[in-house]
Amino acid sequence: MRQASFRFLAGRKIVVMNLADLEHQLYEEGCTGFSIQGRGTGSEFICLVFTDEYWTVFYTERGCDSPPIFRSRCESEACEFFLHHMKMQQNWHCVGFFESEEDAISLELQLRALSVEPIRNDIPVFTSNGDPCFRVFVVGKQIHVVRNHFESLPLRAMPFKK
Repeated sequence: MRQASFRFLAGRKIVVMNLADLEHQLYEEGCTGFSIQGRGTGSEFICLVFTDEYWTVFYTERGCDSPPIFRSRCESEACEFFLHHMKMQQNWHCVGFFESEEDAISLELQLRALSVEPIRNDIPVFTSNGDPCFRVFVVGKQIHVVRNHFESLPLRAMPFKK
């Protein structure tokens, strides 16, 4: 486990967090949907970037950036804010993507046996034929339990009908 850095300010011990510490903590917390200094994939993110002497946190969707929700000249302050903000999100992880509802139900039962509470979020019309898609998610740190149990994620029963 990574050791935190500390400094003292007015006799108080202060945790100093940098980007490496932040990335480690985000992984440990099971956070998703973020980009740090432009590293990340997808179409919607909470971002942390350093430009023009400021660390800035903002939301972006499909390349359209929202106004900043936090700015600081201090990397540690920005990292602490970002971690706190990300921990407040639900952080869903797709662990199953199926053509049949029976496969989704089977995965739900397996997850409950691991003391993991699944969330279903199905897509009523997924293919051009109108076929549905049955999706199973877990939230936050529960992803670590699931990753330790299954070889690869998300689980899929393919192919979908064309």
